[in-house]
Amino acid sequence: MTLRRVLGIGIGTAVPLVLLALLFGNQWLADAVMRSDLGYRSSFRVPLNWLEFPAWRITPGYARPGVPTLLAVDFCLVLFIAAAGLLAALGARALDARNGVFGALTTAWWATIVAGGAVGLLRGLLLKTIAGEHYPSSLSVSLVWNHAAQGLGFGFLLGWAAGSGALIAYMVTRPRDGAAPGAPAPAGTVPGQLPAHHPAAVPYVPPAQAVAPAAAWGAAPPPGPAPVPTPEPIPEPAPASAAEPAAEPAPEPAAEPAPEPEPAPEPAPEPAPEPAPEPGSEPAPEAGAETGPEPETQVDEPGRKDGKAHGEGTLPPPR
Repeated sequence: MTLRRVLGIGIGTAVPLVLLALLFGNQWLADAVMRSDLGYRSSFRVPLNWLEFPAWRITPGYARPGVPTLLAVDFCLVLFIAAAGLLAALGARALDARNGVFGALTTAWWATIVAGGAVGLLRGLLLKTIAGEHYPSSLSVSLVWNHAAQGLGFGFLLGWAAGSGALIAYMVTRPRDGAAPGAPAPAGTVPGQLPAHHPAAVPYVPPAQAVAPAAAWGAAPPPGPAPVPTPEPIPEPAPASAAEPAAEPAPEPAAEPAPEPEPAPEPAPEPAPEPAPEPGSEPAPEAGAETGPEPETQVDEPGRKDGKAHGEGTLPPPR
């Protein structure tokens, strides 16, 4: 519940009480009832006494002593109206912002009863203190409780009027609903709401995306977006290790000996000259050379008949 609505309900409770005080609590009506027998012998004596609770006076009239009594009565009237409005405003803080219609009525009614009883008790104590000597001692205590009962009765009998005023104030200060779905709410409906032209109050609308035209039938598909190169991961630096011991310098290699000169190659021995062949001698066949079949020689054998050797005409098989 906002502060604006709380103050509205408090004022709505106090306004009907002011009207009831002007109508039923004026001194002329109270003097007229006192002069007649209506306030003593009528069956409506108690309700009429309740209606006169928010009394106020301009002149002392029949009151004794005059001015102190007049000031005490007027002060209690102002205190009663202020207390009822304050209690109604405090109770309205616990109401639902949208479904508290019945709660506003009962809260203001309850505030009127409580304020009437408390202020009536205070007024009785003030009058007893101011004008106690004008009343018998047996009636001094009864005077205090009679004023408290008069305030409770007035709140019970006419508290609905204060409740009606609080109900009207609750309905008038109810926040209005938004205009249209998606549109910003009208300015001033809720305290602390951003104005309509504020960027945060405008609903978010995503930007329109460009749609590529449809390719013709049989045409090559449009090229897709270029591939985004994947960035290579940055190598993480090696963690700093403990300080390694300084490496010992490598020993210098020994100087190689100078190479010895190679010996000169010995000359190959010359082949001995072959002896010249003697005349009339044939050269010996070389080893491995193939030789043809030896020629057959005819040998005269003994016992040859008919001028033919034995076995002539038949050569022995080669061996």
